[in-house]
Amino acid sequence: MRKKKKERQESVRLDETVKLLFEVSKELLVKTLNSLFNENFDADKIEIEKTATEYPNNDLDIIRADLFIKITEYKPNHFHIDLLI
Repeated sequence: MRKKKKERQESVRLDETVKLLFEVSKELLVKTLNSLFNENFDADKIEIEKTATEYPNNDLDIIRADLFIKITEYKPNHFHIDLLI
């Protein structure tokens, strides 16, 4: 019984450590996302928003997660202005 309790405590610590790493910096989060999901996000060109971690499913049961994020990429705008004098 003690072994299971110790394993559970270690699992919780690992979970908390990983969650903390996502809070350290935007750059670390972006590098992790790029690595895990084979993306090529540029930390300077995206906005990351942490959203609610609970939502209802189709049966109205509450689903809980550690982290939900919304990533918005900045689209460069090009403006061209002609002045006629």
